[in-house]
Amino acid sequence: MHFIGTSLSGSGSLLVQIIDGGTPTATGYKSDAATNAGTSSNTSGFLVVRSTASQAAHGHMLITRPASGTYVSSHSVGMYTSESSGGGILTGVTSLTGIRVTVTSGSFDAGSVNVSYR
Repeated sequence: MHFIGTSLSGSGSLLVQIIDGGTPTATGYKSDAATNAGTSSNTSGFLVVRSTASQAAHGHMLITRPASGTYVSSHSVGMYTSESSGGGILTGVTSLTGIRVTVTSGSFDAGSVNVSYR
């Protein structure tokens, strides 16, 4: 997954959620992201970056399946004056049917997210 100039209307965070059998999974994640300002954790999705309205994110996230029902993420994102890196894990997934990119608050106001799989 690639983030190309992705920014938010406010100071929320980007989250990536696994869609399991058609329903976004919004609990059970163990996810951390480190930025220049410190470390943040999240249990409702893979935390991609803590952003402010003036920061556009450029970078990538990789999600892999090391074992049945288990998904692991890692990301590296630059935002001109800061960066975010981190990772997480989600277990108990029955049937991966998609990926949802969402925000903790605010909305997307610029850029794009490119998702590919194999």
